[in-house]
Amino acid sequence: MINSIKEAFAPIVPIAVLVVILHFLTGFMQPGYMAYWLIGAFLAGTGLLFFLRGVDLCLIPMGELIGTRFLFMPGMLVLCIVVFFVGFLACAADPCVAVLNGVVKDVTGEGSGPPALVVMIFVMSGIGLLLLASILRIVWNIHPALMLGGLVGLALTLAVISELVGAGTFVPLSLDSGGVATGPLTVPFFLAIGLGFVSNMAGRSATTDGFGLLGIVAWGPILGVLILGLAWGTGEAASEKTINVSELQCEEVGCRLPGGNVGDSRLESEETLLDEDSSAEYRTQPPGGRLPTFSQTLRDFASIGGTSIGVLKGLVPLLLIGWFVGVVPSKVPSEYKVRLLKGALWSLLGLIIFLQAVNVGFAPVATQLGGTLAGIWSGWALVPAGLLLGLSVGLAEPSVHVLCKQVEEVTDGAIPGRLLLILMASGVALAGAIGMTKLVLGLSILWIVIPGYIVIVALSCVCSKMFASIAYDASTVVTGPVLVAFLMIVVANAAEPLGRNPLLDGFGFVAIVAMVPILVVMTMGAFIEIRERTKKRLIDETLMRR
Repeated sequence: MINSIKEAFAPIVPIAVLVVILHFLTGFMQPGYMAYWLIGAFLAGTGLLFFLRGVDLCLIPMGELIGTRFLFMPGMLVLCIVVFFVGFLACAADPCVAVLNGVVKDVTGEGSGPPALVVMIFVMSGIGLLLLASILRIVWNIHPALMLGGLVGLALTLAVISELVGAGTFVPLSLDSGGVATGPLTVPFFLAIGLGFVSNMAGRSATTDGFGLLGIVAWGPILGVLILGLAWGTGEAASEKTINVSELQCEEVGCRLPGGNVGDSRLESEETLLDEDSSAEYRTQPPGGRLPTFSQTLRDFASIGGTSIGVLKGLVPLLLIGWFVGVVPSKVPSEYKVRLLKGALWSLLGLIIFLQAVNVGFAPVATQLGGTLAGIWSGWALVPAGLLLGLSVGLAEPSVHVLCKQVEEVTDGAIPGRLLLILMASGVALAGAIGMTKLVLGLSILWIVIPGYIVIVALSCVCSKMFASIAYDASTVVTGPVLVAFLMIVVANAAEPLGRNPLLDGFGFVAIVAMVPILVVMTMGAFIEIRERTKKRLIDETLMRR
């Protein structure tokens, strides 16, 4: 139980403490919002604790059962259909999709771009198709680096073409949308599916063939949004709209912002789009200028009706298809089914608490922090803040520690886990600073991701199959719920005060951070591979001399 609490609160506590320190240094929080932040941080950790309990009891065992049943599908066509819909529904159930859906609604608007429903269908279809591609890769024994290199090349080519034809508005959003495939629900679920599939397939190894699935799936929404952008194009109105991420999150799940209700917040949102001068004030104050009282704070957190409905709509379809595809055909004992149902309830409760904490506690504070930092030193205060926030994520994220331990085990101690952790945290901190620098200078995201992925593809040609797969999966370890729920909101809301386009310049932060683990693990893998080849050559030369 203690380990579970540490895992849940480890990514929350450093961010919570750092934000409190930043508040004492800059005074960015309006009166009354410290209570929202502290209560929100506690509830976010509690929600993650409950959700991770549900993951262990339900989602991981159900994913393994689904992966096992893939081997017994009556024909390739049925397999393809089932795998696609499992990926599609898993994406729909992930809480990160609520944020992305709200952003798309505001960006596209009326007649200025594709409807949000169309964009979401492309995102979820991309995940479903690439989950299918990752399963077929295992069946046909395709080298993961070959498939991932092709996906990277295709995505970057489409991104460059989008810029050339005037559809570049979709590029940063598409690159960040890969975080949808690395949410708190999809990561363990897809990993369990891959493990269940590989473990029961003759001639395949969970160590060498089980990795790479997440790395492949993460490119699904990226390609989906890029293809949609090229097919649809962008209007000038779409690039001129502003994005209020905290408002979008609350509108999506029906929660209340401090001191107001859903209806009030939507009216306020419409007014701020019409009145440019009032938008900055609205971001840092509740509707009507009312300061929140402690009793109002508790009522806001307790208003979980809209959040509950949103979670049920997303998670129940996934649980149903998992039950009928994986559990029922497997004929598991009744006790096992009861255990799965208990886990499902824990998952539902955890997601509701976590999302409510993010919507009511995290989003308003992140909005205020982004706007305040953008006004200090002409926005350059964002760079050291990004460095510190990235370092805290890199050191505290439990998935990073799991990855470091995993690499140390598969290399028999040749790469110490502590050394890899230091490199990983330093890399994430540097990526945070680079992401903020991109925002301040208004640089195109392509100037960063294209050289980065060229190096990654080159390193993948040197690394072993196992290291290449681990490296691409490693991009998911830092793009956890804290990064998406807080840091992305900070960056998006810092764009407009700097005079930047929130859509073009406020996105791309997640994509930059996601590259760091790939580069670090690939570099270490290349080092091991070159050292082993050198050692083997020296041994061969010694034997030949004898």
